[in-house]
Amino acid sequence: MLTIQGINYVAVVVAAVVAFVIGMVWFSPKLFGNDWAKDMSKTSKPKPKGGMMMGMVGAIISVLLTALVLEVLLGSLGITSMTSALELGFMVWLGFFFSMQLVRASFGGSKKMFTIMSAHDIIIVLVMSAILVAMG
Repeated sequence: MLTIQGINYVAVVVAAVVAFVIGMVWFSPKLFGNDWAKDMSKTSKPKPKGGMMMGMVGAIISVLLTALVLEVLLGSLGITSMTSALELGFMVWLGFFFSMQLVRASFGGSKKMFTIMSAHDIIIVLVMSAILVAMG
């Protein structure tokens, strides 16, 4: 049974902030930002009002939700060891993040973006899992 009792909200916020910072570095022009921007400009979807700011707000909400769900799963499963936390993080990445990136790639997304996004996702999920169990 999933439980929301005992959630360490400080750990959730710390994990989310660290994941957000990793994303800022990952998608900076020095790393993969130019490739990401080039790929995003290929989409036919109109850009949202607010542009980059709306994207940042969406990213913050996303990492907060991911950290919260990981915290609930860690607590509900009674995971307290780093190894088990990383195993859970890997399974969450594989079942949810990787699988969704695979669908996008299967419908014509670039292999390069698939690799960039999948690598980003596994890094943040594993880092968040490690932070949450360490601060638990």
